Amino acid sequence: ESLSDLTGPWILLVDDHPVAAKDQLVRTYHPFEKYPDNPVLPGDAPWEYDLVYAYGTSLPDESGQGYRLWYHGLPTAHEDQVYRLLYATSEDGVTWNKPFLGIVNWFGSTDNNIFINRTDRDHIPSIIHTPWDPDPNKRYRMVNWDSTYGAYLGAYSADGIHWTDSPANPLFQSGGDVGQFVWDPHTQRYLGYPKTFAP
Repeated sequence: ESLSDLTGPWILLVDDHPVAAKDQLVRTYHPFEKYPDNPVLPGDAPWEYDLVYAYGTSLPDESGQGYRLWYHGLPTAHEDQVYRLLYATSEDGVTWNKPFLGIVNWFGSTDNNIFINRTDRDHIPSIIHTPWDPDPNKRYRMVNWDSTYGAYLGAYSADGIHWTDSPANPLFQSGGDVGQFVWDPHTQRYLGYPKTFAP
């Protein structure tokens, strides 16, 4: 199946809600085991600050070999520092490479894996692979929260690395700093799940 083919009669059997009946069948849960060499993605670059935050998106590489990760650096101990949207790749999901992209200047150098920098509070990127788009410059789409705007911003890209801001920005200002955005192949529309604040 191609990476873009998410159609089909798939059901995630987390519980018995979608099961009409069962006979001589016992559900067995297999617990995860922590990888002994964690963390697999340490914050070891100065532009990552003291914490890499993988609240972003991981997708299979288009070749079918390996993975791509869009994440951000979260400055927990540096109030004067800013968030950074970052990119990494892996062949096995365990060993991650942080390629120098040459896109964003960080203290006089573009030798870093920062893929976009709008403001100092750009974070939590949802990346959607859209290879069916007739515009080759829009094979990837991104929606992410920006605290400076207090809004979700959009962008599109041909390769998932070089981004162009959506002319419709900000996309919307309701919600909060956490949200996930996806393409639903069944309804043929984009869906968003943003956090909202209750009174």
